[in-house]
Amino acid sequence: SIAPPVNDAAVTLIKNEQRYALTNTNESGFYHYPGTDLYVDPGDIFHLEVNYREAVITASTIVPAVPGNIHISDDLLLIQETVNPLPDIEMAWDIPGFGGDYFLVVIENIDTNPRMLEGINHNPPLVTPRGIFIGASEAHLTLPFTSKGISRLPQVDDPDLFISYPTSAQTFSITPAELTHSGKHLARVFRINQEYADLYISQQQNAHDLNETLSNVRNGLGIFTAFSSSDSLFFRVRQK
Repeated sequence: SIAPPVNDAAVTLIKNEQRYALTNTNESGFYHYPGTDLYVDPGDIFHLEVNYREAVITASTIVPAVPGNIHISDDLLLIQETVNPLPDIEMAWDIPGFGGDYFLVVIENIDTNPRMLEGINHNPPLVTPRGIFIGASEAHLTLPFTSKGISRLPQVDDPDLFISYPTSAQTFSITPAELTHSGKHLARVFRINQEYADLYISQQQNAHDLNETLSNVRNGLGIFTAFSSSDSLFFRVRQK
């Protein structure tokens, strides 16, 4: 069973010994900082402190450097039934500075009139060898990975959001298998820390070799982590 959310904890973010008290406003266990004076920059070290009843739970993380020199091989992906194999677009980036050596590629359809791609089987929820599709009903929960933001409720006919599995490569091929609709798309590369990559690895464990879920939280379970994001790249998908 799933434990109920905790809405009465004292949750604090700490940066450079400055404390930022988080608030809970929606009774769902989510906490946020309501002020405008908290800045997150590459290289920042954040500490988390949670006081709940008699327990003190702590964790820390570093904001990784932003993926550099991101570029794309083409700004049009043209899908034609007579062309085999299907086309792709190559994304590539550099790994400057510090931080985790793992990356996520996020592809989001931002077209005002997207159309479902024909002849490609996408029946969400869909997990592929290279990533996962987040359905429209769940898209608002992926705030770090979508430009639409948490204030925008998803629509029933929204295209799915594709999030790749963590990769240590510096390239990613966008194929029709990572898309559900035609139109304008936004693609970004997120640099992630080891603790987030470890979480994916632990979720892929075989039931016969199940270990305790990896955690970087002291006196608790879970992960406390930070991301950095590249600039956005844009491309269009057309189907003939």
